[in-house]
Amino acid sequence: MTRKEYAELPEALRHDYVAVKRFAGSQFGYARSAGKLTHIRTLHCVDCKALRYPRLVQATCYDHRDYFEPFNVEPVCTWHNIMRGYATITLDKLKLFGWYFY
Repeated sequence: MTRKEYAELPEALRHDYVAVKRFAGSQFGYARSAGKLTHIRTLHCVDCKALRYPRLVQATCYDHRDYFEPFNVEPVCTWHNIMRGYATITLDKLKLFGWYFY
């Protein structure tokens, strides 16, 4: 979802988008605190590796492409996280998972 698409959503759908995002973050946080995920400081950015930069950049965050799959993440640096933009989410998935009530 682009920034423009997000801005054009009705207020109720924006609320649902944020709710799904928070849910994914909380599930991810529980898994991280339980030790099921590798600490981010031990990983390198997957996008920097793909571009074969001469120096590997340390990952600073995990990037979600789909908030309905909270454990499907990739370690990326801050720059590539910004360049990737918003995670993808569709109204069909909101309806399917019961988040869409309006």
